[in-house]
Amino acid sequence: MTDKELRRLKRAELLEILFYLQKENDNLKQQNQELQQRIENITLNKQSLSDDDFKRIAQIVRDALNPADENNTEDSPESHEQERSD
Repeated sequence: MTDKELRRLKRAELLEILFYLQKENDNLKQQNQELQQRIENITLNKQSLSDDDFKRIAQIVRDALNPADENNTEDSPESHEQERSD
């Protein structure tokens, strides 16, 4: 809406626009507050985990993303080590 169009609006119309803008602003503030709380909770939970926990989680994720690696152990360093010992 241009400045010229805004100037032509009646007082009741301007108040209605202000009312809806204020309502939208309140909703956005509430969403922002909820998201900040979620970030804080995630950060607190992250701090309570040890480095070993993160390594285990990372390994689980890698295993889940690459399930073929579990079935195909012939190319793994352990299998090569076994071949050399035979």
